[in-house]
Amino acid sequence: ISERVEIERSGTLELAGRSYPVTTRNLSEGGAFLIGELPLLSSNAPAVLVIGTYRLSGTVRRQDEMGTGIQFELAEETREIVKRLLGARQAA
Repeated sequence: ISERVEIERSGTLELAGRSYPVTTRNLSEGGAFLIGELPLLSSNAPAVLVIGTYRLSGTVRRQDEMGTGIQFELAEETREIVKRLLGARQAA
């Protein structure tokens, strides 16, 4: 089980062929919590979180007035991207 780390990174969330600006509030190897003005999403909707040049594929797991939770597809590439993003945060 991966630990969630507080992070403030701007990016976009790609949903059904459209992109929406979001801010990633926390990040882990398993997913992210996002804030931003998004349309009402159905649970299990496929989504791609884009932060800089990194693309993280996942599924919407929850959405409420606080934000949107995305669960990433479990893959080694996803774990490496998250490690790089968190490493960049610590170096900044």
